[in-house]
Amino acid sequence: MKKNTVLVILAFFAYIAQSTAQEKITVEPGDSVTVVYTASIDENVIDQATSENPLTFVAGNGDMIRGFEKGIIGMHRHETKVFVVPPEDAYGMPDPSAYIEIKRSQLPEGMEPHVGSIITLPDLDNYTVTVKEVDGDKVVLDANHQFSGKEIKFVVTVQDIE
Repeated sequence: MKKNTVLVILAFFAYIAQSTAQEKITVEPGDSVTVVYTASIDENVIDQATSENPLTFVAGNGDMIRGFEKGIIGMHRHETKVFVVPPEDAYGMPDPSAYIEIKRSQLPEGMEPHVGSIITLPDLDNYTVTVKEVDGDKVVLDANHQFSGKEIKFVVTVQDIE
């Protein structure tokens, strides 16, 4: 009877050690990672993946912005982390050479440009630009990514690591 009790206790501790070891797996480049997250700029949510629709990707593959991948490397399964990604590790800083000046008549028929509005250019494979300035017949478009120059705050929970 004593021998069986000792075996049960050893098996229990082995199980606990194995479970603890599994929980300590950390995200490394090349791992398939499933996460839920919220991304925000100035407290406005710009993107998210929920537990009903999580995001799965390969860490370090370059599919995500550099700062997001840096932020999750080393995280444990079920860990939640909040981090801020600077513009240089997200969508970069705005490039003034990406401003395009056009005449209002060059816009799609019936379009009324307003500063801050986003326009899709069908002639350029549906590329999106932001209206930077409107001055009479002159319209300045910004072809930089709409999040360039912005810090992005992430709240990320790692659901699984493979």
